[in-house]
Amino acid sequence: MKIKLILFTLFLLGAINAQKIQETYTIPATLYTYAQVKDSNNTTTWQYSSYAIGKQYDSYNKTTYAYRSAFLFDLRVLKTNWDIKNVLVKYYTDYKTGTFKLTKMTSISNTISTDWAAAGNSNSLKTGISYASTTTTFSDQSITNAVKNSIAATSLILGAVCEQDTVKDSFSSLSISIEVQIERDPSEIFYSVRNDLRGSEGGNVGLGE
Repeated sequence: MKIKLILFTLFLLGAINAQKIQETYTIPATLYTYAQVKDSNNTTTWQYSSYAIGKQYDSYNKTTYAYRSAFLFDLRVLKTNWDIKNVLVKYYTDYKTGTFKLTKMTSISNTISTDWAAAGNSNSLKTGISYASTTTTFSDQSITNAVKNSIAATSLILGAVCEQDTVKDSFSSLSISIEVQIERDPSEIFYSVRNDLRGSEGGNVGLGE
């Protein structure tokens, strides 16, 4: 009887291990927003800003603000041996008309002019993303690949730039998070089964790390 129970337990755990575990991880971003500022004398300065994308014109001061941003995602929750099945991007903007693109930045230098330029000049991952004042979701293979390729480095940086940079009322806030859908081996999970084969306190049958 004891042998049968042990064999059944091992069979059950083996059957569980044969099934891949599917999970979804929601990862928010740390947002960095930058502004290129040109005054009436066409003098350019740089500053952090409250808007993330687009262009704004201050007619009173005759000053133009061009906004760009960087989104830093901490990927330490993900493991390099997991299979990344898909990545969903969730975002929303202000209630305006326009489109923006996402780029893959390599770093954040904390020099505003450098990071502002990098947000626009880095490799494009997704273009033509419409402004949306309600939470909108999309999936794109290039962004999924970018997440896969960034797990070992533990972070991913997405730059965001309005594609109507010459439109003076295109400025907007922007919020982005990602949902990473993964598949992993259940042998990474520790299973413990308690039984009464060794007296009143019972014994343990374990499987996993």
